[in-house]
Amino acid sequence: MKKVKENNGRQKLTAYAEDEDDYYQKIQGGTGKGWRYRIQGPLTTETDAGNNFSFRWGTEIEDIEDMLEEEGVDYTGSHDIVNFRLRIESDGPVVFNTVDPINDSKEEFSVPMWFGTQIGVVNIPVEASSVHISGNGTDNLLYEFKWNENYFPSGYLDERDFDKNPGRTPGFAVRYFMDTAPSIDTGTAKINFSGYFKYRSLYNYYSLLLHEYTQITKKSSYDIEIVD
Repeated sequence: MKKVKENNGRQKLTAYAEDEDDYYQKIQGGTGKGWRYRIQGPLTTETDAGNNFSFRWGTEIEDIEDMLEEEGVDYTGSHDIVNFRLRIESDGPVVFNTVDPINDSKEEFSVPMWFGTQIGVVNIPVEASSVHISGNGTDNLLYEFKWNENYFPSGYLDERDFDKNPGRTPGFAVRYFMDTAPSIDTGTAKINFSGYFKYRSLYNYYSLLLHEYTQITKKSSYDIEIVD
């Protein structure tokens, strides 16, 4: 099983133009080996208040196939995701509450994101075999989505351009509420996160079709301005 971890700091994207929706601003996004992400929400949050944030991830299967080729794995071109995790945490006086999915029983839900004035807000569907949420209402919120590994394919990929209408095809996204305490200092609040994909690839081994797994982890952070 191949494991890849990246801890190369923040990769910021500029905000949308002035015709954007006031709420869905592009806080940050990035692309790396086997992963992509984009965060949307208000750029500022008041003390003793809070806002919702949408966090979307995407796959990069070409990167995985390049790694498999380097290892000499005779992959068939069939892949899926069997495990996705996202952790949101902060050392500051803030707490995070899940919004979408609202709880562990929601194995199908959707997350709204803004796609510009021509498209507007679109709900990205998410479908999982199981959902586990821990740390709800604390400063360390963890989502874990799993897909059944007993048959193939079970999960899916999301290779779509983040600027295109996602339609009704499922992807990887969550929505959470960040609540600040009255004691929080104004200025920049650092929010840490880590995303994890477990890719499953079908490959040939003599006359057998077997599964090869590749684990991708991305750790980084983003900033929110705290104002009175």
